[in-house]
Amino acid sequence: EYFMNASMRRYICDGRVWNVKMKERKQNECHLFLFTDMLVYAARAAKNQDLFRTKDAMPLSDISVITLSHRESASFTHLFQVVSPTKNRFFRTETAEELR
Repeated sequence: EYFMNASMRRYICDGRVWNVKMKERKQNECHLFLFTDMLVYAARAAKNQDLFRTKDAMPLSDISVITLSHRESASFTHLFQVVSPTKNRFFRTETAEELR
């Protein structure tokens, strides 16, 4: 399902973020890759820092991205939420500039 439009897919950008578990107040470093039709959530492979393991691939047509204010996320700064039909995930960036 993730690769239906692979021939038309183009890489746009990627970046390091932290996956935030709001209830546990935990965060894990991860990576997001943005393509023309998909957002891929990945983690570095344990033994090889140059490789990534895909955790989820979300079609852009199925997701919304919401930037949360500091009031809504008092424990974390530069927080955003990726809302999909199957799961909502919270991520944060290190700086406000990266959030743009």
